[in-house]
Amino acid sequence: MYKSGLFKVSHIELRAGEDKAAQAMFEEHGPGLRAKLNKFKGREIWSVDVGEIASSVNDLSWIREVSVRRIFPNTIRLDIGAKPVAAVVVTGAGKLVPLSTDSSLLPTLPATKFPDVPILRDRRILRDEKLRKQTVQLLRDLPATGSLSAKNIAEVSSDSDEQFWISLIEDDLQIKIGTENVGLRAARVEKVLEYLRSNQLQARVIDADFSKKVVVKLRKDR
Repeated sequence: MYKSGLFKVSHIELRAGEDKAAQAMFEEHGPGLRAKLNKFKGREIWSVDVGEIASSVNDLSWIREVSVRRIFPNTIRLDIGAKPVAAVVVTGAGKLVPLSTDSSLLPTLPATKFPDVPILRDRRILRDEKLRKQTVQLLRDLPATGSLSAKNIAEVSSDSDEQFWISLIEDDLQIKIGTENVGLRAARVEKVLEYLRSNQLQARVIDADFSKKVVVKLRKDR
């Protein structure tokens, strides 16, 4: 059996996690990973160093974690965990760069493969690590449900004072949310939005960057 080559690695099996963003990253960049792992084929399965495989995979910027197993007689299985995507940064050339929840920039993805995450058109985020971390923290601080949840946000931007602004998918308005007490400010804005909608009022700007109040600028044509 040994001489027949039965125990030589002939299959590299890759499995992705259930997160949609992670799966999209895996689908796009998995072929490159598979090509990188082809060098382990043809080795005796018990001589393959699973630690070496894990190290070569963890070097990739989009990988969060990996588990490597030998499946006898001739398969190496990798369970891949890709980094979750928090938002998408649009470059000057129109490319879409995923921003991970750990504030790192990931390899590009086609527009059709992105999950429902906010868009960031402020290109300073591409070169400013501090601003990236602040943006990710802002998205973490927003409520999980409601009008200001991440899935309902169309775009996030920052002004010259590094204060954050939000635009929603449903409402044609700008919301200044600032950088501090985001959860509390988001709750206040949520109440304001409920009032505006119930009274069929249309706002142009909602400024929540105050300690105890929210300022609303209505559209002049209403």
